[in-house]
Amino acid sequence: MFSIPDITISDYFKLNEVSALRYDIYINSIKPVNRFCSRVLDTSKLTYEQVELMKITFRNPTIEDIMDLFIMLYKIRGDVQTSAAEVFFNESIFNLFRAKNFLQEFITGIIEKEKNMLTGATDEKSKMVNAGERLAPVSYILTKNKLAERFSCMPRDIAQMKYSEVFLILLADKMYADVSHDYNQIT
Repeated sequence: MFSIPDITISDYFKLNEVSALRYDIYINSIKPVNRFCSRVLDTSKLTYEQVELMKITFRNPTIEDIMDLFIMLYKIRGDVQTSAAEVFFNESIFNLFRAKNFLQEFITGIIEKEKNMLTGATDEKSKMVNAGERLAPVSYILTKNKLAERFSCMPRDIAQMKYSEVFLILLADKMYADVSHDYNQIT
């Protein structure tokens, strides 16, 4: 059986392309695990902002983005002699792969759920002006602003709400809009 040694994230980034490829082969096949630096992420406590940051990070991730995300989500802390970044880079590359796969599966599930449950039929005028695509990069900000106005608070207050609370508000709004639309269609 073929095996490769477990190395730190720091050592992985020192490898040449050929050596790194031996590890990269395992990235997609390694089993997702919600554990990094001996910490587990409680996904039920994620804020709306954290979930949106995960979506943005995984679109085109750099190692710096991944490190910042992991430090925030897994609450990695340094000490007097070691920074949080050093703690991150001293972790096993396989643990990074496992946790990264977990987070990617989690966020893919969120995106799919939002797509299936929150997206409605697009009207012709919106299609004509390509509204969905044009507003996609700022949809998170627009949602925060709309909810903040509705609840008489600041957008940052919405960002710090649990993601599940914001999702339920958006789902209730969509369901109400669908029922209202259907009701108004009855002649």
